[in-house]
Amino acid sequence: MIARWVLAAVAAVVWMSPCPAAQQSVFRSSVELVAIDAQVLGPSGAPVQDLGADRFSVTLNGKARRVVSADLIRLAEMPAVIAEPRQRAVATNELPDAAPGRTFELAIDTSSFETNAWQRSAMALRTFLAALPPPDLVGVYAYPFGPWLAPTRDRAAIRRALDGVTGTYQPMRTHFHLEPSEVIDINAEMARIGSPATAVRRIGQVALDPGTDAPTVRSVQDRECPADPNCSARILLDASAAAQDLEASLTQRIDGLRSMLQTLSVLPGRKTVVLVSAGMVVSDRVGGRPEPSDMASALGTHLAQANSVIYTVHLDRSVRDGYSAAARRLNTSNDPTREASLRAGWLDALSAASGGTLISAQTDDGEDVLQQVLRETSSYYLLGVEPASGDRDGKLREVRVRVSGGRQWSVRYRQWVIIPKGLRTLQPRAVEPGQAH
Repeated sequence: MIARWVLAAVAAVVWMSPCPAAQQSVFRSSVELVAIDAQVLGPSGAPVQDLGADRFSVTLNGKARRVVSADLIRLAEMPAVIAEPRQRAVATNELPDAAPGRTFELAIDTSSFETNAWQRSAMALRTFLAALPPPDLVGVYAYPFGPWLAPTRDRAAIRRALDGVTGTYQPMRTHFHLEPSEVIDINAEMARIGSPATAVRRIGQVALDPGTDAPTVRSVQDRECPADPNCSARILLDASAAAQDLEASLTQRIDGLRSMLQTLSVLPGRKTVVLVSAGMVVSDRVGGRPEPSDMASALGTHLAQANSVIYTVHLDRSVRDGYSAAARRLNTSNDPTREASLRAGWLDALSAASGGTLISAQTDDGEDVLQQVLRETSSYYLLGVEPASGDRDGKLREVRVRVSGGRQWSVRYRQWVIIPKGLRTLQPRAVEPGQAH
């Protein structure tokens, strides 16, 4: 058990450090420790709650660092079958004796939802809201254009914010009825051939055989315009224009996520983002468009500062759309599984980097998935990790956390941390249970 004066020092660090960099929690014992949170889930999805520090191993940029402590932080009640922890959690960036409650941010990707589909999802979010205990704070962040509501316990205000959200999805329109996977594949083929202009000239000169160099172009031509010898050039231009539209939408939505994380970085404590989206198309092929961004350069710093775990509820409509009457009429051969992966892949990587996960729902509302989020966020471990002197440089560092002894356990953790420069030496002060800090 960590001494009471150490607990007081924890409170002092949080109380005296309002800047965003303090979101990567640092507390003091005999050495300065960095707080890294991790969730350990059993095969049923319930949190595992009886692990000691010796079961965890942590690396920063691939270098092993000593885990000094592993304290269980319980945020909500769990079913009685879950074992009680062996000791009370103490090393957290909020005192365990303070008022309980989690902070949730309902992030809604409005550009991915048609109006009717969003209304069904909104009903599920209201059910999720009703299931939260009164101490939990909840905010709403609909992006890219709002509405936005700071985390609050005012349930009526949250419901009003949700009522103000509308789906703004605009389906991709192309002359040749291209699917996202076809846009990606055609652009990848263009990248292999050369510039789009060069590819068009080569087609016009009959120097390109779409059957070998550009099989997707050949497939679309056979479906859409088999008797037109000049059709392949227009297909390339159509795919290029569609990729530009997808990239514009992708940039706008990533900017929305970045703004949300910047907002969360100034709020104290750990936050859980429930990101509800029908997906955002990102290429899975070299040279394909829209191109994926590097997670570390795009959002890694913001993830490290925000102290937020992201659960993405992916309402996957790809399988349904793949077998729709329109798809059958076009006689497309696209794989619905791949279409789903294109929409979910980047969001999956974002969620994992934050310490959360992406959960796909085949229904329109995702209500079952939201119940899973409630169960998994009931507790987590706060690890006290001893950094090396070279780690204290304020730069982004990649984290890896492993747990021994549970082959069927899932371990989730934030994959990026920033350890502040020049940590201040603080004198411990007395803190009574439940005292504000």
